[in-house]
Amino acid sequence: MISPATRAQFEQLLLSALQEGLPAPWRGQTMLQPLPALAQVRDTQAVMLSIATFRCRLHVLVHHGLQPRLQRVFGPAQGEEPGAAVPVTDRLAEYGNLVCGAINRELGRSWHYAGMSTPSHLTGLALDHLDLLRDQHQIHAEVGVAGERLLGASLLIGSHAPFEFQCIDAPAGQTAGELEFF
Repeated sequence: MISPATRAQFEQLLLSALQEGLPAPWRGQTMLQPLPALAQVRDTQAVMLSIATFRCRLHVLVHHGLQPRLQRVFGPAQGEEPGAAVPVTDRLAEYGNLVCGAINRELGRSWHYAGMSTPSHLTGLALDHLDLLRDQHQIHAEVGVAGERLLGASLLIGSHAPFEFQCIDAPAGQTAGELEFF
């Protein structure tokens, strides 16, 4: 139900979003490696978010094991007060939001009414039941920074009918999938 061209578009979209979501100082040191199976990116914990449209549903998973290098990359930013420390799990959830938002922004250029969910923190054991989501395609990738594996990521795509998707270039200044404040 999901064409090879659409699968390739989503793989490129995931890799781009994974890099875009990283803190700016680390983006230039990023290595992104698509992997063929969940087992290769799976870790002890994951943050899961979903995107729903009329045509399809997507689940973004950020796999992690709370390794010390996560604190280096997602720890307090330079100039941030140490007393106002945000737990690395919350920072990973925000990273998931940024990744999901980048994907949602691209979807919004083609399809209106794509909605995102709140991050859910899962243990690695929950990943044994991902088949219950009945997705038709999975994309997995490893994110490395400065020569070390940082985390894994997955994009699960499901649809109740055949669909096609292709990223389109938006005119400068036009955006979609962003929060609006009133």
